[in-house]
Amino acid sequence: GMAGAGESRTERGTATVDLARRANVFGHDALSGTYRTRLEANGRLVLPSALRSPFTASATGHLLPRKGQLLWLLTPQAFEVMVDEVEARQADGMLANETRSLFFKAAPKVGVDKQSRFVVPPELRDAVGIEPESEVVLAGAIERVEIWPAWRWDATEASKFVDLDLLLDGHKGLPTGTA
Repeated sequence: GMAGAGESRTERGTATVDLARRANVFGHDALSGTYRTRLEANGRLVLPSALRSPFTASATGHLLPRKGQLLWLLTPQAFEVMVDEVEARQADGMLANETRSLFFKAAPKVGVDKQSRFVVPPELRDAVGIEPESEVVLAGAIERVEIWPAWRWDATEASKFVDLDLLLDGHKGLPTGTA
């Protein structure tokens, strides 16, 4: 049939590939890109322009420490969606309320000002080894921003970009045709 407004379809043999924009349950465009910056002496970080709009729009974010290695920064909506999803996977529904409150206890809300600055609380910096005035890497990872001590990013994550090249070696380009 006819493609609706804002939607395009591409014929590939007998298969129809739907190229309509995906609505994200977390409420904003996918976050992407990797940026190096420095933590200010007072623990303040500035989000790079490519990562800031969902956070300046809500003026807040939740910071969640992960495995003692990095922090996740999520918008309030993305945080709620993630907690709901984790809660739904719990085998015993009796733990649901406790699970939810545990997440909120572990992930303080931080204010994000109009210049897209926010303060990383000292206990969270300590939890993942981010020193005052040290270099950090901010990585857009779809629904969240990952905040890494730069030395750990360089040691663990940077090498994974080689795998990305290998994945792309088999890519023949996007399907072409008339919309």
